[in-house]
Amino acid sequence: MVQLSKKHRTVNFFGGIGYISVIFQWLWTGIIFLPTLLENDTFKNLFLPPEPSSTPTPQLQATDETSLIVIIIGIIVTVIVLGLTILILIRLPKTVATAGKTTTTSVARAVAPAVSHHKKLSPKKEKLLTANLVRIIKYIAVVLPILLLFFVYVVNVELSHTIVLIIGATLGLGSFTWFTLEYALARLFAIPIEDIF
Repeated sequence: MVQLSKKHRTVNFFGGIGYISVIFQWLWTGIIFLPTLLENDTFKNLFLPPEPSSTPTPQLQATDETSLIVIIIGIIVTVIVLGLTILILIRLPKTVATAGKTTTTSVARAVAPAVSHHKKLSPKKEKLLTANLVRIIKYIAVVLPILLLFFVYVVNVELSHTIVLIIGATLGLGSFTWFTLEYALARLFAIPIEDIF
């Protein structure tokens, strides 16, 4: 595996933070619109399984021994979860950047033939076209949830519409900033666009 330079890792770090920021944008948009979708009968019938019939489940009587065992298991599980959480937070930007790069590159490769009008391109030009399409896809992924939030006026939300839009715009501005920093630093450090996340 090729060892990346410190500059290259820095550029990819900003790309990873950008992908994480985009995920938060889409989560915010989902939080706003999902409750309304879940109340829609058509959506329920298409995507949600039918509700199971409710049958009473027998209750187990807890003893002091089982309570102690449950507490010990709970402590062990808590420690494991905390350790895994710390590990995930340390590795998250790199993992998300790799997954984001894989996803956006796959989409870009699927779109590339249509953009090039199905002309045969040299491997270098094809790689450059894919990298430019990845950049476009990133910015579309930033802008699209912001545009969707303008439909907040047609759904019932407990928050003020203005607050919903401000939070969405702030998240979008963050994503835009991280990706722009990624590309600006890549240019500054003379890292080819094809080699960044």
